[in-house]
Order: sequence, then structure tokens, then C-alpha cells
Amino acid sequence: MITKEDLQILIKQKSERVVFKQKEGTSPAYQHFNAVIVDDSPVSFVQCQKCKLLLVFDIKKTGTKTLLNHKDKCFSSRNPSQKTLPFAKSESFVNEKSKLADEIAKWCSTDLRAFEIVDDSGFEKVAQFFIDVGAKKGHVSAKEILCSARTVSRHVEKLAAEKRLELASEFGNGNQNFFGVTLDYWTNTMYITITIHFIKSEGKPQMKKFVLCAQLVEGTKTGLVTRNIISETFQKFQIQENLCDFVFVTDNGSNLVSGLRNDSHLRCICHCLNLALQNAFNNGPVYLKRMIEMSKNLVAYFKRAGLQKRLRTSLKQQCDTRWNTAFFMLQSIVENFADISSILATEKETCRVEGLNSENMKLVVEFLHPFKKASTDLSASDYPTLPLVVPYYYKLLQTCKPQDDEPYFLQEFKKEVQKSLVDKTHLSDLHYIATFLHPSFKELNMLETQSERSGTIDSLKKLAKSYSVEGTVEITLEPCPKKRKVDTAFDIFQEHEDTQNRSTLDAELQYYLESSFGPVGHHSLLAWWSGWSTRWPQLYNLAVHFSAFRVQVPSLNEFSAPAAKSSQSEGNETIQKLLMTFFSLISFKLII
Repeated sequence: MITKEDLQILIKQKSERVVFKQKEGTSPAYQHFNAVIVDDSPVSFVQCQKCKLLLVFDIKKTGTKTLLNHKDKCFSSRNPSQKTLPFAKSESFVNEKSKLADEIAKWCSTDLRAFEIVDDSGFEKVAQFFIDVGAKKGHVSAKEILCSARTVSRHVEKLAAEKRLELASEFGNGNQNFFGVTLDYWTNTMYITITIHFIKSEGKPQMKKFVLCAQLVEGTKTGLVTRNIISETFQKFQIQENLCDFVFVTDNGSNLVSGLRNDSHLRCICHCLNLALQNAFNNGPVYLKRMIEMSKNLVAYFKRAGLQKRLRTSLKQQCDTRWNTAFFMLQSIVENFADISSILATEKETCRVEGLNSENMKLVVEFLHPFKKASTDLSASDYPTLPLVVPYYYKLLQTCKPQDDEPYFLQEFKKEVQKSLVDKTHLSDLHYIATFLHPSFKELNMLETQSERSGTIDSLKKLAKSYSVEGTVEITLEPCPKKRKVDTAFDIFQEHEDTQNRSTLDAELQYYLESSFGPVGHHSLLAWWSGWSTRWPQLYNLAVHFSAFRVQVPSLNEFSAPAAKSSQSEGNETIQKLLMTFFSLISFKLII
């Protein structure tokens, strides 16, 4: 089969072996492309009639979507406002692109740069800037306009300072005083990342977030050091702690728990789920431990022996610090089990799957799937997740109930997971109140008794009352207290005061509970409450504030790739400035 590179060489040499013929077919894309025939046989390429670009095309594999996209881009009329370069001509840039590819290949190879750099939007902007300069100034030497590394370093600091001031003005206008804050120390590094979350309530409520710092921590990472870093970071952005209310979300690290012991603090629910499963795997039945260990060894062997390429999908390795990796590992083995057995038989390594029962592995995968879905949904950053913690917690507890027809090892494993889930999960009043403020869960049917539901509404009333007092709102994070059983949700309010003297909040609660609503999706929760803001203003304010709270630490997960590349440059004095500016520039896009 001829490659694209070989075909381009033949075309460049104007070889008689290559013939172009109008592509035949009913698709509207075909009239703009020529079929390519080499040695009297069609090949899996077509050529654009306008720009002469070669595109891979196989109707059975690729369809015509790529051709249609290229046609729309190549044959679209030019924007009248777009300036025409004085030296630009209608002919294609095939030769120029080939020479440019050679230069980039030399640069990436000699300076050890990633090939993917050419796909970066920033690289495209720099290239476009050079083209624009050439169009305006004519032929110039690149050395005349390229700046030094020191100049770039100074501009890094300047850009970071400008963005910091813009965000400070966002917080300093008095409209934002209720924040969720997530922070985490990066694994195997000395960096801490602090991300702030809030609701921009002007007009339609919108969830916003901003990475305040990615900072190198020198010395020990104690709780006191952590709290001081938080305060110093807030000061840089003119966030006044005494005038604002914060709920911090972290993992279960003792230094973070200690440093935030005097603050409103929630544990990252996804870390709790991961710890519960990890603890259950460690203390579970011996059969399951052997299954996991053999699976890890099997994946390691396939990677080490270079056998992955012979599978339809790659095998995944488990990592204790990465969520759901046991699920992904077992799932990848189950999906490829027949091919794995066949390959091992060829390699005379069948001993590596002896003792692995694919049906039992499939049962474990099915049991772990709800945990994977829970952590995925609770890790979302584009809709409120705090209301989902309690429903998912009780749903997972229900999933852990053993069934009589299940294998003994799975029943024992479920019992261990249930025990660990109760032990490792930390729920507070905020979780229950947030769930109540989601119209899909307002009945709190996952709670066993009406007294528990009553306790949630009591906690909501106390919290709402504190909002009417000037100053900082003190949020208690104790478990929801148990109250005596009452008959209906309406009776809860009668315990506090007579119906005729009921407060505005009580009236809002009554109407909220008695009203029936259609399904409300997680993505539309803020919009839903916005529609009821005039009728239930107090409940609306609570719901909007609670939407700012996260339940999972997102900083490292969302930005780890570029940060990891930077952290590999040991001894680079500008690494912290680069990281800080990276977070400033990228995350600032999220608030404008």
C-alpha cells in the first residue's frame, strides 16, 4: 500500500504512474475532489481540485465528513473584511508547507520539542503574527522581531500581574462574598494549587472558577504553613477573609485537615470513594486480592513485551492514587480476554491467565461501575455537584448489599466496601441541605425517617437566619441531628410557629415542598432556580450560594498535563513564574 509521503513524491516528480480522475458518486463532496489512481489501481487518497491537498479517503472507513469539512473551508468565499497579502496568490502552498514541515521536523528533533507543538493554538497565533508583520513591513529577518528569553520572562510577570488585578477588581466590587475553595498538594512535588469557585449572579447565574496560585512550597507542608499560604494568596487578590464566607474542599491529608480545622471544611468525596474501595481491596477476600495482583502482572507483561498492539484496545494498569483504575484495568482485561488467551498461547505464557475467571472479573466490573459513574458525575465542574453527594452515597450503599445468588467472594467484598464507605465518607449539614434544594430530591426519600428530614430543614433555617446578620456567616458542619418523628413535611413547620405567624422562609418552604415539578437536570439546576428567584428569594439565594461549593478537588486533574511538563525542568528558575502565569491566563478565560 502506497503511503501519503510516497504519493506526494510521485506527484512532485510528475510521474506518469499517477493519474487523477473526477471522483464519482452521489455525495456533494465528490464534485470538488479527484480520485487518485496509481499504476492503474485506485488508492485510498483523494486530491482537492482547488488547493491540491491530499486527503485520506476510504468510504468504508472514513466516510465523507472529512471531505465535506475541507470543502466548506477551502471553497468558502473570502471574508470581504480580510486583507489580501500583497504577495499572496491563488495557487496552493503545497511546496511551502512541505519545506515548513522539514524545518519544524529539524527543530523538534534537534531541540527535543514535542511534535504536537504545531497543533497548539498558541503556535498558530505566533505564526500568524509573523505573517501579519511580513504583510505590513515586507520581507524582514526573523531576528529583527524575535525577542530574548529575558524579555519573555519579564512579560510573563507583567501578564500575570495584569490578570491578577483584573480578578481582584472582580472580587473587590462587593458583589462576590461567598466562595468555594479547593486546594491540593501535587503528588510527588512541592507545589500547592488553590482554586476559587463562585457564582456570578448578575443576570443569569453562572458558575465561575479561577486558579489563584500554583505555588512552590519550601520546607515542610504543615497545616500552619498551608493556612498561611491561603491567607497570603487571598491578600494578593484583595479578597478580605473577614468579609467573605468560604467553604474549603480538600482530600484527607492530615496537614490540610489540621490547617483548616477552624474553617468550614469538606472532604473531597471522590477521594473518600477511592479510599473506601482501596481499603476494601486491601482487606477483602483473598480470591479478589489474587485476581487484582494477577491482573496487574498480566498488564505489566503485555506492556513490557510489546504485545499491546496486538489487542483491539489497550490494557490499563491500576494505580492506587488514581480513581477507578481497578475498574478500568479489570474492564480492559474482560474486553480483551479471548485475544489475551490466544496471544499467551502463542507465546507459551498461558500460566499468566491460569486462575483468572473472566466471568468473575465481569461481576466485579459490574459492581464497580456505579462507583466510576459517581466519581465522574461528582467531578463535574459545569454544574452544581454538592446536591448529588447524599443521593449517590445512599445509592452506593444500596449497591453494596450482597445477593444470595452471587459468588461468596463478591458478597464478602461488597460487605467490606459498605463498611469502608460508611467509615471513609464524611457528610455534613451542607450536603443534606444542598440535596434538599435540588427539586428532584426535595423529599429526601433516601433518608429512613421523617426526623432526619426534619433535621435537614432545621439546619437550613438556622443557616438562612445567619444570612440576615451582618458579618461572617458561621456554617456548622456537624452531622444532621435526629428529631422526633413527624407525620408530614408540612408538620415540620408547625413545630416552630403557628401557620398565621409563619415567616417568609417558612412560607417559601411550604410552597416548595407542596409544589410538583418535572425532571430537573443537573446542568439546568441554576437556570431552574433563577426562574423561581422572585417567588422564593431566600431559597434561591441559598441554592445559588451552595452551587459555588465543589465536592471534589479539581486543580491537579484539570491542569496536571502542562504542569507536569514544566515540573520536569529541574533547576529552571522561572518555572514558578511560568506556572503562575499559565494558571492565570488559562483560568481567567473561565470568568469572562
